[in-house]
Amino acid sequence: MSLLIITDGKISDSLSTVPIQTVNDVTATKSIGVNYTNTTGKTLYISIYATFAVSIAGGTAMLSVQVPQATLLGWNGLVSSPVMTIAQSIFVIVKPDQTYRFNKSETNGLVTLTAWIESY
Repeated sequence: MSLLIITDGKISDSLSTVPIQTVNDVTATKSIGVNYTNTTGKTLYISIYATFAVSIAGGTAMLSVQVPQATLLGWNGLVSSPVMTIAQSIFVIVKPDQTYRFNKSETNGLVTLTAWIESY
């Protein structure tokens, strides 16, 4: 896996450059725990931003993604230290017609979605 870089509206790695034509903030219309399908006809680049908080020792706050044969960049977030809050992101590439879903798990912890950006 190579590192992806966004520069001048294009996502690039060591192998190719992909122009981004549309960037949508879908935070208000998407939810964690719901299945979605990429119906754009194009490869979809998704960035999820969230905060993870744990209030007591042994608590956990976790965010994960389910996409068949996906390219996942970033962090399947898990916080398990006592009294800790961090912000992290997950970046995933979803091919046309693939279904995707983000899940969270909380035990004496909290995952808060702060932004969901989709680009294609």
